[in-house]
Amino acid sequence: MEGANLAVRTVKTERLAPDPKGTAQALQRIGYSLDEALADLVDNSIDASASNVLVRFFRTNNRISQVAIVDDGKGMDEATLHRAMQYGVQMQHDLSDLGKYGIGLKTASFSQCQSVSVFSKQDGIVNGRRWTLTRMQEDWRCEILDQNQSARLFEMGWGDLSLIQHRTVIVWDELDALSAGVNDLDKLIRKITRRLPVELGLRFHRFISSGQVSLKIDFCNLDGGDVVPVTIPAIDPFAYEKSGQSGYPLSYKVTLPGRGALEMIAHIWPAKSENFEYKLGGGRVAERQGFYFYRNNRMIQGGGWNGVRESDSEPHSSLARIQIDLPASLDAAFGLTIQKSKVVPPPDFKSLVLGAKAGNTSFEDYIAASVETYRDGSTDDSPQTIVPGWGLPIPLQRKLAQILGAKNGDAREIKFEWKDLSSDQLFDADGTNDVVYLNLEYRPVLVEKGSHSSSDAPLVKALLFLLLSRDLRKERRSQKQDEWHVLCNKVLTTAIRAMR
Repeated sequence: MEGANLAVRTVKTERLAPDPKGTAQALQRIGYSLDEALADLVDNSIDASASNVLVRFFRTNNRISQVAIVDDGKGMDEATLHRAMQYGVQMQHDLSDLGKYGIGLKTASFSQCQSVSVFSKQDGIVNGRRWTLTRMQEDWRCEILDQNQSARLFEMGWGDLSLIQHRTVIVWDELDALSAGVNDLDKLIRKITRRLPVELGLRFHRFISSGQVSLKIDFCNLDGGDVVPVTIPAIDPFAYEKSGQSGYPLSYKVTLPGRGALEMIAHIWPAKSENFEYKLGGGRVAERQGFYFYRNNRMIQGGGWNGVRESDSEPHSSLARIQIDLPASLDAAFGLTIQKSKVVPPPDFKSLVLGAKAGNTSFEDYIAASVETYRDGSTDDSPQTIVPGWGLPIPLQRKLAQILGAKNGDAREIKFEWKDLSSDQLFDADGTNDVVYLNLEYRPVLVEKGSHSSSDAPLVKALLFLLLSRDLRKERRSQKQDEWHVLCNKVLTTAIRAMR
């Protein structure tokens, strides 16, 4: 094949229009969850400067029949609505817009229903369009809706929304994903009222907390009953009162060659937190660890390591969450899924993250610190109580064990031994073998002449135990902890030399 030329000339062209039926079915198979689909429509509402968005579920005693998404944004005139409903047309988006691909309204809607109607009001004029899967299969026939009947939708009661001038109403009919039998309807409604406030409150928490937009959901029973609105709260996944580890959060800088810089803010939640913003609705909290990507203040991805770590749900790293705001300059480098629920980083993202440092703290040090915080706070995973043991007088060992809360000998004993160490060390802590080594060179300074024994220097050993007990609990030390031991040794050996 050496020197082969694979270029072949064109002799003519033919038009291959998309098959309407196959395309319509493909649209239904794009995997949106209900909250992802609604979030895509809320994006459009926020881009339209809406201050209020309402999601209303119309139900009977037997089923959910329709869903309406209503906002008080600037609305669309007929030409804009025509383009918004057209497939394959790139809508004009500002860099600050939440909209990305220009197809979210259709793809999100058809993931949940077989008919979507859009009614928009601008300057008092109402226009309506409807897509159905049936009409779509009839060579892409979009329905133009009666203006007078469309206008009546804006006269209905929509809670505290005012729909006088510029507003939009989207209606889903012939629901697929929300179909449920009469016996499962209450269960489905409970699931919706439990999940939607969490997922929407999480995705849009910055907009809600700033007062830019208010989101609500309600259920309107067509067979009678009150409409009770549920206000979506702002759920900030970093809203702890105090960090789980001193020194955090830390800021890591990542530079993508030829593309720009990215800041990663690494947080560690406190262990055993009962905070709703940590649990995020309960369930498998461990799956909420990892990267939280934002684009234009809208959360895109809430958790997951994007291949940087092997597991997205390793329990011991559950407290680690990293905040990343993607600048517009990196839009091309970080792809978004159609559902705008996950980020696809560039191929070199993993190596760049693993090589990142915040001062002298590496990314692996951050993970180790989060694991340490989890283990120190977990009754299931915390090591046994540790107590000073061999190397101290036995009566003192017993008294200290009692003070430290060791019961019935159920404790790890830390031994103390004198050993040849480098002159810049007073001690060396070996948590794997439960031993603290002291430097023989400094024994004559610390111990009275002629009183050398295995249990000498009890005060020094007790002080070292208190200094090192936290680190002795760990299976491995981080770089940060090693640097702390070096500093402690430097201070202590300097003081000892001054005693000579």
